[in-house]
Amino acid sequence: MSKNPRQSRTRSPYEKLEEATKTLEKERRFFDALMAAGPVAEVVNRIIHLVTFFQGAEKYIPPYLERSAARLFPTDSIQVASTLYALLTEITRSARLAGYLCVKGIPEQALAVLRGTIEQTGVYTHVWHEPDKYRFVPDSDSDEYKEAFRCNGKVTSRLPKGVKFRFMHCQAANPISTMYGLLSAHFVHGNRAVIGSERQDGLSCEFVDRDSPVNLAPWFERVQSIMAMVYMEILYTIPKNDMLEEDELVALSLVSGLLLPVVAFAPDNDQTGLSEKLLDALRQVEFERPKN
Repeated sequence: MSKNPRQSRTRSPYEKLEEATKTLEKERRFFDALMAAGPVAEVVNRIIHLVTFFQGAEKYIPPYLERSAARLFPTDSIQVASTLYALLTEITRSARLAGYLCVKGIPEQALAVLRGTIEQTGVYTHVWHEPDKYRFVPDSDSDEYKEAFRCNGKVTSRLPKGVKFRFMHCQAANPISTMYGLLSAHFVHGNRAVIGSERQDGLSCEFVDRDSPVNLAPWFERVQSIMAMVYMEILYTIPKNDMLEEDELVALSLVSGLLLPVVAFAPDNDQTGLSEKLLDALRQVEFERPKN
C-alpha cells in the first residue's frame, strides 16, 4: 500500500512550531473576531492610520530640519538636527510597534512600548527648546542626561503642580506627566491595579494570552489616545509659521488638520475640540480591569 504523500512529506521546522504553538491559527482567529466586532475594528484601523501619520512626520520633518537647522539652532546646528532626527526615528519605530501589537491583539504590551515613546517625546521637546542639551542624549545612563531630561530639583520646584520635569516643554505637559506616571507605576514599579484582560483559550496560543476584542476595546482606545497625543507634541515643536510656509510641512499640516480629529477618537466620540478632548481623556484614564 502506497503512503499518503501528505503523510510521508517531512514537515518543516516552521510547520512543527506552528503545530506545537498554534500561533498563526490563533492570530487568525483573533483577527476574525476583531473584524466581527465592528466598532473595535474601527478603533484598531484608526491606530494603523495614526502609524502612517508618524511615518509622514519621519519623512517630511528631517529635510526641513536639515535646511533650517542654522536658523532654528544657531549653535551646533547640524548636531542638534541630527539628534532630533534620531529621536524622531525612535519615536516612529515605537509607534509602529504599538500598532503591530494592537493588530496582534496585545494592546497591553503596546501600552508598555508607548511608555518609552512618551519618555522619548519628552527628550525630543527638551532638545527643541534647549538645543544645547543634544550632547547629553547619547548616554542615557549619565548624570548629565538625568539632570538634563529626567530630574532637576531647581527647575522642578517652579513647575505647575502635576507637571514632571521630563515633560515641562510639552504642550500637554500635565496630562502627559500623569499618563507617564500611571504607565510607570504599573510596568516599572508594579504597584497599581493589573492592566490586562481575561484569557480566552480560543484566541490564546503558547506565547500570548488574549481576551476578546470587545473586552480589549478600552485598551485599544488608550493606545489610540496616547499615539494621537504624542503626534500632536511632535507637530507643536515646529514654529507655526514654518508649518504653513515650509514646503515639506504644508502637506503634513493639511493632512494632520483634516484627518487627525477623525483618527484620534473612537467612532462614537464627538470629534471636535481635538486638543481639549484629548487632554480630558488622558486625565480620566484609570488602569483597572475592563468590565464586561
